[in-house]
Amino acid sequence: KEEKELYRLLSDYLKKPLKSAFPKMEQYDLSLMLLGLMSSSTAAIKASIKNIIKRVSDEAERKEFAEMLSAAERIQNDTKAELLVMALEKLFPLLEKLDANRKAVIFTESVETQKYLFALLQEKYKTFVYNGQSSNDYSVIKRFKTEGELLISTDNGAKGYDFQEASLVVNYDLLYNTLKMEQRIDRCHRLNQKNDVLVLNFLNKTNMADVRKLELVNKRMLVAEGV
Repeated sequence: KEEKELYRLLSDYLKKPLKSAFPKMEQYDLSLMLLGLMSSSTAAIKASIKNIIKRVSDEAERKEFAEMLSAAERIQNDTKAELLVMALEKLFPLLEKLDANRKAVIFTESVETQKYLFALLQEKYKTFVYNGQSSNDYSVIKRFKTEGELLISTDNGAKGYDFQEASLVVNYDLLYNTLKMEQRIDRCHRLNQKNDVLVLNFLNKTNMADVRKLELVNKRMLVAEGV
């Protein structure tokens, strides 16, 4: 219910005809951005709200975002993250039965979400984080390939790296770009991959941004099949 309350507050703000914090941004694009951040994680939308509060000049809007921040801080654990933990507990034994490595690549769009998931998973799994922001990042990838169980990566990890040692891909954040989704999966589904690659997609059916992304994915898949 805490997550639903934050979503309601964001939705009410997005319906306003005038928004001084985003004077030039179309409502559709702003909705995809803010609701997409909330879909990613509470940590991601909370960081964004804090930045908005710092720069917004309208006192009434600052109070609205302060209320949103308070609602976000009441959320102790993301339901989505709890479902990820449950999924890994089921899928890792399945990989072992299939004689596959106990490895998974988890893709997110937000660095804040990466930090949140790392804190959640590191005690139970040998977990590494890649986002392309550090010159030491490739050493992280090499360690994941040899000794890791989980790699939490932004889409920078879907560019030019091979993860054929892993046969589980988790799209923690859904994309509307089908090519990028394929690139994520193809990082594991490569030459020398000895197993079928399992793909787990997360979707919040009550979040407008997730639903819209899925609609766009389906439309693009229909176009591709038609060609």
